[in-house]
Amino acid sequence: MPSSGYPGLTTPPNPPPAPPTDLRGVVAWLGNFAMWFQGVNRWRFAIYTVVNNILLGKINSNINLTLTASASSTTITDPRLTGDSAIMFTPTTLNAANALTTMRITSRTKGSATVTHALDAATDKTFRVCIIG
Repeated sequence: MPSSGYPGLTTPPNPPPAPPTDLRGVVAWLGNFAMWFQGVNRWRFAIYTVVNNILLGKINSNINLTLTASASSTTITDPRLTGDSAIMFTPTTLNAANALTTMRITSRTKGSATVTHALDAATDKTFRVCIIG
């Protein structure tokens, strides 16, 4: 299972092996089973937390971006990006708001996208970027 990007949500614990037939082995196996079951419950709680956060709109899709000063393009690198990603910009400074009208996505690939924009010396063109899909 690939990384989800959600803290604490990884692959579930591997199931314990089949119980042995001798009594001594069964007692040891029960102790291992109890530890495995605790791990499963922690994993279930992590899923519960992620799903509830998604329902509250916390979908872990935003990053910060500052456009490269004195350049006409900026590269966004993020593992959530694909060739079909929708990328939305919210300016957080006045210079960013002014730059918004000159920006466009010129390429999208798995893990990166290139934003072409007007060449400007301003260093505070910062955005919150939402990546969907």
